[in-house]
Amino acid sequence: MTAIGMVGRAVATAALLAGASFAVPTAASAAEVHPDNCGTGHFWDVDSVGPRYYQSSGGTVGAYNSSSQTSTLKYTLSITKSRTSGWTSGGGLSVKVAVAEINGNTNYTVSKSNTTGISVEHNLSVPGKRYGYITPKVEFQKFHIEKAHYGANCKTVVDKDYGVFRAVTAKIFYSTCVGKTQCTTKP
Repeated sequence: MTAIGMVGRAVATAALLAGASFAVPTAASAAEVHPDNCGTGHFWDVDSVGPRYYQSSGGTVGAYNSSSQTSTLKYTLSITKSRTSGWTSGGGLSVKVAVAEINGNTNYTVSKSNTTGISVEHNLSVPGKRYGYITPKVEFQKFHIEKAHYGANCKTVVDKDYGVFRAVTAKIFYSTCVGKTQCTTKP
């Protein structure tokens, strides 16, 4: 009986230790949300707003493939229209700083403007007896930019709302269409 009593004590001790180990993560979780662990400095909060959109940066060019075979049509496009990044609402930051903060705080690579005064070549595969068109465009994405810090209970406190910034996310984007009849390039 003494041996059974020892085993019983060992099981009870193991259960007690196991229960104690389950209580430790709860205490650690409470410490993790303490304001001292959130950081004390300011940071930039940059979020994309809405979908990407496009504006033309040159004229549309196209051709009809009169052959019955698919052809690769080579287009030389002139980039003639200047498109720039800038504030759509708010402001207070220079374009250079806004671009730097978007590049540093998102997965986007943005530029201050597109490149004009150049000609670029683009190939488009057009099936036989079809029209093919291409338009050079610039891709934009809007971003909401704020400067903030962590307050009580790790909640974000906005120090300054700079508003919405329209950023060039692709200097040259090729918008195309292929159809039996003349068509409009998309997007």
